[in-house]
Amino acid sequence: MKPCLALFFAIFFFTPGLLAEKRPEVRSEDGILVFMRGIALSYSGRHAEAQKEFEEYRRAHPDDLLVYLRIGYDRFLGRRSEDISRDEYRRLVDFMNEAIGKYEKIGCSGTDLKSLAGSTLDCPYIGAALYSLRMTLVGKSDSWRKVGKDRDRFLQCAKQSRSHQALFLLGVYEYEPSRQVWPIRFALQRFAHVPTDHAHAVATIFRSLEGEPSPFADDIWFFVFDAECACDGMSGKADNAFVEKYPLKQVFEYLHARYPGNNKLKQFRNK
Repeated sequence: MKPCLALFFAIFFFTPGLLAEKRPEVRSEDGILVFMRGIALSYSGRHAEAQKEFEEYRRAHPDDLLVYLRIGYDRFLGRRSEDISRDEYRRLVDFMNEAIGKYEKIGCSGTDLKSLAGSTLDCPYIGAALYSLRMTLVGKSDSWRKVGKDRDRFLQCAKQSRSHQALFLLGVYEYEPSRQVWPIRFALQRFAHVPTDHAHAVATIFRSLEGEPSPFADDIWFFVFDAECACDGMSGKADNAFVEKYPLKQVFEYLHARYPGNNKLKQFRNK
């Protein structure tokens, strides 16, 4: 096992203890520890603490685009759109503009992909994730009519990537439209050329779970959990396509063992 992935699994195996204890100060040059702690805190729902870890890492590595992604995800994902103010959306879009500006100028030269993710992520994945996140933010806060260029760049990067995490982005891109009512699906296909094949979207997400997991693999498992227990807010129905392959009890037990303090998981357990 590669050193960075061995460290990743060691950190997450002992996550409950690490997060519960008062940790000693860690030097900014020990960036991988800071970054991984931020991810563990984010998945545990301790977002204010996660942001501090990510910002500490970003101060020491201002051109590392992985930390921009995790800051953006931590601020946005897992929250209902109506709970995010227009001003916060604007700040998030500005933040992603900064990250994408770096990406378009220097690519991934400032991103420590090897140390943080081994061979599980690549530069096209970084581009796909950046454009995907900005596309989502602009679409939800302004208009989906303004995301055309970002969508094209997202698709181009995602299809170039060899990372399984990029398959997850492609799957989600098709999955959400596939859950809409028929008139919306028709309009998306006919006028926006957005794919809406539910079976294909689910199969793509399943493929993203194959192979060596990236440090962000639990993004996928939380997505599966949401889809299975209808926590995703898109409809009131659980998605049986996921339940049949990965029973909800098993997905919940996996996530709860790793992140027992996560409020969503605690609320589900108490139902």
